[in-house]
Amino acid sequence: MFKAAYSCIPQGTVGDVINERGLNYVYYNQDRFKLVELLLQVHDDITLQIPKSVPLVEHARMLLDIKTSLEQPLETFDKRQFVIPADITVCPRNFSKEEGTELKSNEIPNNSEAFASKLEEMV
Repeated sequence: MFKAAYSCIPQGTVGDVINERGLNYVYYNQDRFKLVELLLQVHDDITLQIPKSVPLVEHARMLLDIKTSLEQPLETFDKRQFVIPADITVCPRNFSKEEGTELKSNEIPNNSEAFASKLEEMV
């Protein structure tokens, strides 16, 4: 019972971060994300698509903006700050994570051009 109780707040926080800093961020900033289609949100995951006609550097810019929003520091009750890393899985043919390529947060370049090059290797 204690384990379930301790897990409640962190798990709820992840869902809140995804909703507020992910979904709402994209939805309320359509001037920057008008080409992003939000498809699915399940607890700690957002599935979205961007048309292939959009240049990869724009894919990279939009994904990095969303990642930056998701990785804003959180603060504990005793004022300690921490970040929940945001990984990105690229699935060029379908939405199957198993067939996609996952990039851990620390493997993702912070620069749109460098990230676009990495995406080009994956598609």
